[in-house]
Amino acid sequence: MAHFRQRYAALKAEWAAAGTPFDGFDPWVAQANNAFFGIQAAYDELVPGFEALFAQVGGDWPRFHAAVRDLARQPKAERQAQLRTLADTATARDDAVAPRPAG
Repeated sequence: MAHFRQRYAALKAEWAAAGTPFDGFDPWVAQANNAFFGIQAAYDELVPGFEALFAQVGGDWPRFHAAVRDLARQPKAERQAQLRTLADTATARDDAVAPRPAG
């Protein structure tokens, strides 16, 4: 955590040097700990699946909320597996249509 806080202090110094000082994250950084980062990592891991689900329902919020409610009724392992599959499918689709570098 010391390294994290040192990097944050350096970032704040860069903001100040650029004429845009900001200390709004100070309370959060002061309380941050490894457990918090573990929770954040678990959350971040599933975000791509929710993004893919939102795309799958055409960006329709009511349909998305209904799909999330359906997911919530599943056992945790099944729910997470489905979200990972959605994310992997979206990534594979994006990779398939991405332009390839010349060479």
